[in-house]
Amino acid sequence: TTVIDSLQRAGAERVMVALCNEWSRLGHHVTLITLAPRKAGEFELDPKVARVALNIRLPHSKFEAIRSVTREVFGVRRAIVRSHPDVVLSFNDVTNVKTLLATSTTRIPVFVAEHGNPLVLSPPPIWDRLRKWTYGRAAGIVMLTEDARVWAQQAFPHTPSVVMPNPIRPVCDGPALSFGAPTIVAIGRLCDQKGFDILIQAFEQCAAKLPDWQVAIVGSGPLRGQLEQQAVAAGL
Repeated sequence: TTVIDSLQRAGAERVMVALCNEWSRLGHHVTLITLAPRKAGEFELDPKVARVALNIRLPHSKFEAIRSVTREVFGVRRAIVRSHPDVVLSFNDVTNVKTLLATSTTRIPVFVAEHGNPLVLSPPPIWDRLRKWTYGRAAGIVMLTEDARVWAQQAFPHTPSVVMPNPIRPVCDGPALSFGAPTIVAIGRLCDQKGFDILIQAFEQCAAKLPDWQVAIVGSGPLRGQLEQQAVAAGL
């Protein structure tokens, strides 16, 4: 059984769907639980993967936020127990905390995976404190890099940790992209934490020395228009 906040088109969600689809293809019984309801534009799951989408109303006040989190924790618990899992895998810090709280009185092994950089990004303070309290109960912690694993080992010395890079799928058949010039390609979601604005600033400083080179940023996200304006303003 796996748990993640949603199946919106982002990196951790893509990895979760890829893993669930592959496990299902190999003959395992897989349940995927999302805290968010189903939405259009989600990554496509193998039909054999059981999807449980909790439909918790978004909070508008602190009191409603407490009620919402409580409902999420109990909803995750019910869904996990009903799936009769051998093991649970949860993705992302806040969801990991909720999953560990939901399974605290069970004997089901729960592995948690961090898909951000904990050396730079931390969850909101209350969730950071809860993470320090709950991660010690996890069966294991999965990190993306060795530096992150060292962080986990120091923060949670009694919980096993391992580095497991994101999987990649074989390149699809079809025409290759051709940029017509030496090109630096940056791929990712167009949001603040990816730092594409820094890439544009850096290339602006050296573009005159590299007249034959160009930068291609591939992706979608809320900062697309802002990044386009930044590139135009920089004369790139």
